[in-house]
Amino acid sequence: MQLGAPDALQNMRTSHDEDTAGWPDRAIAAIAGRQRTMITRQQLLALGVSSRAIMRALRRGRLHRVHQGVYSLVRPQARPPLAAEQAALLACGPSAVLSHHSAAILHGLRSPSRASAIHITTTESHHRRHPGIVVHRTTALHPREHHRVQSLPATSIARTLVDLAPLFSARQLAPLVDQALRKTSRTQILETLEHHPRRPGTPRLRELLDPRRPSEDTWSRAEAKLLAAIRRAHLPTPESNQPIGDYIADLLWREQRVIVEYDSEHYHSGPGVFHSDRSRHNDLSAGARHEVLHVTKEHINREIERVIVWITQALISTGGW
Repeated sequence: MQLGAPDALQNMRTSHDEDTAGWPDRAIAAIAGRQRTMITRQQLLALGVSSRAIMRALRRGRLHRVHQGVYSLVRPQARPPLAAEQAALLACGPSAVLSHHSAAILHGLRSPSRASAIHITTTESHHRRHPGIVVHRTTALHPREHHRVQSLPATSIARTLVDLAPLFSARQLAPLVDQALRKTSRTQILETLEHHPRRPGTPRLRELLDPRRPSEDTWSRAEAKLLAAIRRAHLPTPESNQPIGDYIADLLWREQRVIVEYDSEHYHSGPGVFHSDRSRHNDLSAGARHEVLHVTKEHINREIERVIVWITQALISTGGW
């Protein structure tokens, strides 16, 4: 027997009432707004939302599961920057902080490599495994070794260096140390090392902190010179050290999808590096669909006008400027 129009209308109203009953939109939006569109199951339950209502919201696209017990109000393509990091922190509990490669990126440090996973450090001994999250356990995290960066808890620059030191050779670690010393003091890094005397990589980090060691971070000086030339040419100002997939772009014009990569002879020579540089270029240009320009110290010191012409042509050719 088919439903008449009044019965069909009543069923539609009942379905709508089930959707809206026990669903405090404003409270949910307020929490998700503070958490880059994210909200947890526990937060929803605390607001009086039932488990049944959560399941119904997931089925109907009102919520989107990011991790077990962590949801977003919007689809992945509409989420703001650092939403994935926010979700990872919520998934790993209240003691979780961003660390290692993830903390380095948050601090604006260009790591020699970038893991595709999000790295978290926590003092909790047990946790649920989540795809795309690497969890590092520690017995304690000194208050000076973590703070908030862009509203997210993360290890301090000093602690981040201590965590990353075992992963890289002295040659790879040197530019990272030089960048860190422009953002924090040598004393703070050394004090953090005192709390971790037996950590792997500590001796090489101490050697790199020797004030008699000359800085190897030549890109910082070249970058400053190039940015000044970009401003004089009235070109759009790029973002620095931005993650694109598994890579960090030296300079990025996000809207125009243009990247400038600085290639130094010291760190971009040898067959292994040559191969990885070609892979990086192909991933960024073919995979991520960016126009990638490569500049050297000689370009910036002797042909800065030519570099500006390259950038201008790239910005125009992409159609975004």
